[in-house]
Amino acid sequence: MTDKEVIDNFHTAWKALAHQYNERPDDETRRALNLLKKMIDFVDEKIREEKIKGEQKEKQISLEEWINWFKET
Repeated sequence: MTDKEVIDNFHTAWKALAHQYNERPDDETRRALNLLKKMIDFVDEKIREEKIKGEQKEKQISLEEWINWFKET
């Protein structure tokens, strides 16, 4: 999956969740929206860093990187 496809999928998920929140707003959905937005920003930043370094390989974010990110969030 390309970096653009990953970001597009995250945005699609965010839009679907935002639609659900508009229909029935609640704290859990709001928190999920905020977390998903932070995840989108995290992935977007990783992609930008790789492009700046000239590393445009398809690379997954490791499970360890996600765990560390969640601990910081």
